[in-house]
Amino acid sequence: MKWAEMIKLRFTEGDREAVDRVLADFISGIGGPDGLRKIDLLRRNRIAGDLCLLIHWDLPEAAPRGSATGLSLVHLLGEFGLTNHSVWIEGKTMKTPLHGRTSDRLRQSGQGSRGGPGVIIDKKRR
Repeated sequence: MKWAEMIKLRFTEGDREAVDRVLADFISGIGGPDGLRKIDLLRRNRIAGDLCLLIHWDLPEAAPRGSATGLSLVHLLGEFGLTNHSVWIEGKTMKTPLHGRTSDRLRQSGQGSRGGPGVIIDKKRR
């Protein structure tokens, strides 16, 4: 089953370097837990102190309250501001009128969002 954890953090701009350092230290130390597919880091385009981590899993079952990895991250990031942690399971894929046209061109050109998402870990690329 494919599922994901979404961790949102709102922090003050003055803590950006500390948050980045905590994330880098955590990511470099987790290794590769079974089922971990990748971790995406997204930053809000208009609010400098907002970030979102998407932890993608492929395991037989979703952890209803989150994985040990996700819960540890929430605990670490909580010292910097407000956190929100939720678990999502993969649903049915729906095609949109843009499917295969504009959305794919934007993704290929890298113009889909300001700055774009940062993939921290992607097991497919290893």
